[in-house]
Amino acid sequence: MKAHLNFFPRAFRLGLLWKLFTVFLLAGLAGALVIGAYFRWVFNPAYHSNSPAVQNLNQYADYLLKDMGEPPIPEKAKPLAQKLSLGIRISDSKSDWATDDGVPSWIDIESKSHFRHHATASDRGPVLVGRYQRFPFAIFERNGRKVFIMARVRTPMEDGSGFPIEAGVFLLVGLLLVFFGLFWSVRRMLRPLVVLNDAVHQAGQGQLGIRVPVTGQDEIGRLGNSFNEMSLNLKRTLESRDQLLRDVSHELRTPLTRIRLATELLKSGSERDSIQEDLRELDTLIGRVLDYSKFDASKAQSPVIVQSDDAVREALKSFSATEKAKVQLKVTSVSFTFQGEVFWLARALRNVIENALKFSPEDRAVELEVFSEGGQVVFRIVDQGEGISAEDQKKIFDPFFRSEPSRSKKIDGIGLGLSLTKRVIETGGGKIQIQSEKGQGTQVRIDFPKA
Repeated sequence: MKAHLNFFPRAFRLGLLWKLFTVFLLAGLAGALVIGAYFRWVFNPAYHSNSPAVQNLNQYADYLLKDMGEPPIPEKAKPLAQKLSLGIRISDSKSDWATDDGVPSWIDIESKSHFRHHATASDRGPVLVGRYQRFPFAIFERNGRKVFIMARVRTPMEDGSGFPIEAGVFLLVGLLLVFFGLFWSVRRMLRPLVVLNDAVHQAGQGQLGIRVPVTGQDEIGRLGNSFNEMSLNLKRTLESRDQLLRDVSHELRTPLTRIRLATELLKSGSERDSIQEDLRELDTLIGRVLDYSKFDASKAQSPVIVQSDDAVREALKSFSATEKAKVQLKVTSVSFTFQGEVFWLARALRNVIENALKFSPEDRAVELEVFSEGGQVVFRIVDQGEGISAEDQKKIFDPFFRSEPSRSKKIDGIGLGLSLTKRVIETGGGKIQIQSEKGQGTQVRIDFPKA
């Protein structure tokens, strides 16, 4: 079954719009069949013995027999039957007469007719109605004679007039109106879900506090209200967290300044150098916390065109000569689009390069390659370090997460660099991916839309 489903386009197999459209269409067809069967049953005279239709059949038979003569006069009966497209057979105990050879015999009528129903019509005797092959017929009893009248109904294709164009146009226009009307109705019903899906995607990209319009009080409307409330609460929570980080970082700067001044009064020596080194490390960590809290991913930014070599140059600017020497560059100058300030782009690239240098052996270089691929500009940073386990890769972009090797006291950091990098890149319209295996190094790939 799954193999057969693969022949259908993905949108038809997975789209809720098409699923609902199909369900409504099938329901409409089923309803039409039921209603059609109901009206066929209600209005079919064959089901109603004393209906006016049956009485009119008897009256019509009387007029017809009178016009043909009694007994039937062939010179009058045959032209009349041909004119009215009727097949007539009249039989009694002494004779059996038919208008032409195409009228079925009584044996064929008995064995090959369908939907035969008896209908008793007041004072004119019983009537038997049914269908022989595809032609409707009626059987009457008149003065001891059995009369069979069959209407030779012919389709336009059979009588040579061809298919009626007006009917075809009416059918086509009607079906198209039903199809597009149903499609428009279902699409209108699902429009709030499409808007909500876009809002969820934007919230996942860091645009917190986003709201969706709510136009009804049904289940979809209540879902929209719940999303708006959740989005607002999430924004407030993250803003409170960032504000706490800023406050704590600023408060720590004051005692750090005092400690730094106090160390200046100490005599030169290893103890003083160690304290100053710890102070520098702590000052760097506080700076990173402030950077993380200052970046506002929810703030809309205008797109700018950036040259790839300029971005790399800006990212490497703060590295020492020794660190720059360990970075092997293979940069193609390509322009790409970034939504935000170039300062944050350079900070994001610097975080990735800094991590690669930090976890690479002293005698191994870090590769930084920039190239164009399809409609994307790709930054690829590769190191020869210990690699990252599959479990740690799932959490590598979480704030304050540090993989097992990075928890060593020899490696500084508090786990905010890659988290900030991901926020900057995705807010800027790009995407970041990490590929790594234990013992085989790590590759970071960053894509931005080509300008």
